[in-house]
Amino acid sequence: MRLTITTDDGNIYNVEVDSQMELDNLKALLEAESSIAVGEQELFYNGRYLADDKLSLEQIGVGQDDMLLLRKRAQQPVGAPNTGNDHVDLMRQRVLSDPRLLQQLANTSPELANAAMNDPQRFAAMVQQIAQNRRQAEMMRSEHMSELASDPFDIGAQRKIEEDIKRENIAANLEAAMEYNPESFARVTRLYVRAEINGRQLVALVDSGAQSTVISPETAEACGLLRLMDTRFSGVAQGVGTAKILGRIHSAQMKLDNNVFVACSFYVVEGKGSEMLFGLDMLKRHQASIDLRKDALIIADAEILFLKEHELPERQRMIEVHGGVTDETPMASRMAAPTAANAAAHPPASSSNPTSSASAGSKPAFQGSPTTIPSNPPQQPQLPESSIQTLTNLGISRQEAVHALQATGGNVDLAASFLFQVKLAFTLRTVPRLCRTYTTSISITYTPAMQAHIKDMLLKAPKYKFTYKSDPDGSIREAAVLVPLCHVDNEASILFTVRHSDMRSHAGEVSFPGGKSDPEDPAPLHTALRETAEEISITPASITLLGETPPLPNRGRTLRVHPFIGLIHNPQNLIINQIKHNPDEVDRCFALSLRWLLDPRNKHVMTVDSGVGKVKMPAFRTPDGEIEVWGLTAMILDTFLRQIHPLPSST
Repeated sequence: MRLTITTDDGNIYNVEVDSQMELDNLKALLEAESSIAVGEQELFYNGRYLADDKLSLEQIGVGQDDMLLLRKRAQQPVGAPNTGNDHVDLMRQRVLSDPRLLQQLANTSPELANAAMNDPQRFAAMVQQIAQNRRQAEMMRSEHMSELASDPFDIGAQRKIEEDIKRENIAANLEAAMEYNPESFARVTRLYVRAEINGRQLVALVDSGAQSTVISPETAEACGLLRLMDTRFSGVAQGVGTAKILGRIHSAQMKLDNNVFVACSFYVVEGKGSEMLFGLDMLKRHQASIDLRKDALIIADAEILFLKEHELPERQRMIEVHGGVTDETPMASRMAAPTAANAAAHPPASSSNPTSSASAGSKPAFQGSPTTIPSNPPQQPQLPESSIQTLTNLGISRQEAVHALQATGGNVDLAASFLFQVKLAFTLRTVPRLCRTYTTSISITYTPAMQAHIKDMLLKAPKYKFTYKSDPDGSIREAAVLVPLCHVDNEASILFTVRHSDMRSHAGEVSFPGGKSDPEDPAPLHTALRETAEEISITPASITLLGETPPLPNRGRTLRVHPFIGLIHNPQNLIINQIKHNPDEVDRCFALSLRWLLDPRNKHVMTVDSGVGKVKMPAFRTPDGEIEVWGLTAMILDTFLRQIHPLPSST
């Protein structure tokens, strides 16, 4: 019959023997295979040590294709009775010479570590006792396995065998993890960044698993923000635990490292954790990326490095060291925040009723139920028809407009804000999204306030530095384009052209009006306006210049392209098919709404050949899927959208 013999060091031997072969003859055969002397061999079958060498394999119960374990017996050489003690002393010396090993031993067995340093005899006795306990445990385990295997049809015994196997697998899995993946047992410091609000330095915990951005009352007061807290958003947040929401600070500017300024809103929540928690709402709003390879938070291509453990304040470092014993309020990073509808249900108290504010604030603003506008509000005074009409013009039903005006005391602006958040930007049956979106039915227009915002943001735009290929005389060839802002169907849009298919370069591609500078052009702006008039017959007198974005290189870095932002005010509402474009250069024109372009779902990334390698660039596909805006045009467009985002609330 065929047997498989395995050893502790992983060797496997396959032997063909007779079932009547005695054990001592099998050992002699294995000596030739394994080079282990017969006197040093120990054989185990089903966890049972085979001590009687005169028994045959059949008497032992070994059958076809069975497996036996072969071990080499550890023998103490004659004449060296102190070898064991020498081995223990060598072990002790190694522990004392390795501070890390000594510290590890002190963590796992302080008594043994103390004996190693102060009492060699006691250390030797403890080590020998540990070895003896291990041998006894192994013997008991072998006897236990033999007892269980004696009756293979005993259900209880099989269940115990299964449990033993499970424990062994878990122990083996733990051992493998500690050997091959030891970092999984290390403590991981969470992600913190430096922040500054109103001149007050603090550290913010970055947690993409936290739905809302949270600040403690003490930090809000130290930053001078507590005066802006809207208590109508107070309540109780429920999650793993509960905590009291004191209110909401709707907007404040926060400075991060690398001179990155972001606008944030905060929920003020009681707790003993971090000063501030930078949650998913603000991460999504600013399109932030957590790059663990760079160990940085990336916002608008700026890298904000995460703090190392030694850079954390003492209080926060203690929280990390003790594994979050005094960690964030349990619910804070998973909180379900109160919604705008709750605030509408608790308007600010008037001077004639000083107690109403306290009573409103005492009622929890969030109880875990869906957010709805009350269908049966109390009797209210007659509302002006003009106020209702203002809201219905925004696409709100008359019933919802009436309910919102009644809840806000007739305040049209506040009612519109609440309806916008509840109906168009929040999810009614779940926790609200706190970041602003532009994927709504409310149109955006280039109002005077919007134009002022664009001018201001363009003036604050960062400057980029690129390397260009200069001409033999050392000069850099200049080019310019105009990003034509316009109104189409009374909605803020951006105009694009599709180059003629017979053009020598970039044929059939989407572009902005523009081209290379002529020698007679006094400045790049003149080039952009001249090319716009030539390509789409819109003169400089019909354009209001709002600013420019930083110059960008073309694919070969042979041109420095200056993008200028201009609003077409004549005609005030552009009709695309009436644009008189130059048929030799332009095949057709089309426009995309600013609302559509600002929706991040409509932007994707494509890989192109930059001339020096593959690079990833932004791209936009038109709603009908027929036209792709990519290349330098998409880069100019994406740069402009990033610089003006977020839009002012008045738009």
